[in-house]
Amino acid sequence: MRTVRFGKRILPKQQSGQALIETVLVLWFLMLPVLLNAINMAYFFFAVLNLQSASHKSNLYAIMGTATPAAQLLPPATGTNSVSNMAFQDLLSSAVASGNAAVRVCRAGTCATAGTTPAGYSFPTLSSVDPELNNAKTAPAFELSRIDIAYHWQPLIPGAIFNAGLLNGFPACGGGSQSCRKSDGSMVLHRYAEMRVMN
Repeated sequence: MRTVRFGKRILPKQQSGQALIETVLVLWFLMLPVLLNAINMAYFFFAVLNLQSASHKSNLYAIMGTATPAAQLLPPATGTNSVSNMAFQDLLSSAVASGNAAVRVCRAGTCATAGTTPAGYSFPTLSSVDPELNNAKTAPAFELSRIDIAYHWQPLIPGAIFNAGLLNGFPACGGGSQSCRKSDGSMVLHRYAEMRVMN
């Protein structure tokens, strides 16, 4: 019978942790763009959700007013206690900077814009018309109330490699009236809400 001795294998000191360090470095440089893309995507969806929420809430305010017997009139489109001010305050409560946003309030075919409209963007023209007339058949029974919000969104982390998930999802901006991306990686986001108010 033959006995086998197992001896200790001694590694040179230079290689004792080299593989572990190389793995950590490679994973860090591979995972960093993925992590930063995830941060920018989360910030993008946060901005979109806040824009949608602001347009919806301010439109509810536009058709109901303060909902008290003392408030007989609907709130104004622009001014201190206005619909556009409500939308701006709603945007300020999030990470969306209201200085990059424009709010257009349209009621009964008349529109008023507050804020700075992003460069190269124009609000869409109104095409909805109320088909129903009142009982006397002299005027529309309902009026359209529409709130449009356009926001110039800047990614938190600039660079094409850190916005790979967002670059191909939107058409390039060309003076249109829809959400689009600009050549510098920023985007113009447009959200709106439409509701009917009794005349």
